[in-house]
Amino acid sequence: MATVNKRTWRTKDGKEKSAWYADYFDQDGKRHIKTFERKKDAEDWLAKTQVEVKEGTHTSDHKSLTVAEAASRWIYNKESEGLRGATVRRNRERVQSLIAPSFIANEKLFKINHKILSDFFGIIARNVSLTSAHMALQILREVSLFLRGVKVW
Repeated sequence: MATVNKRTWRTKDGKEKSAWYADYFDQDGKRHIKTFERKKDAEDWLAKTQVEVKEGTHTSDHKSLTVAEAASRWIYNKESEGLRGATVRRNRERVQSLIAPSFIANEKLFKINHKILSDFFGIIARNVSLTSAHMALQILREVSLFLRGVKVW
């Protein structure tokens, strides 16, 4: 049974605070709770999550991979699929030179949004020596494909 409930408490200085939380069980039967400021946000998130649990595709926040971990798995999977060696090498080099040292490397996948990606690509454009606009677009395309491959959006 999944529910949205309100929690209230008092701070040390006597102020009353409250928050809404979604309480649910994942597809493995494990209980999870996620907290929100607004009831509507909790209800919307829980409705989406219940569909994911029913489909068997839900990953709880604490089990979510980091971008760097997902990139490593993606490259490993591409190698296993028999992708050309040069393509795998190029993708591995881009992950090591662009993603691994960046601020998004340690971000959990569930936290990645368009703002974070925009900031990331802005940093790439300023700091990475790109030979042309074509190269920048190619890198953007590859990283976007990687992120889509790990179901970020």
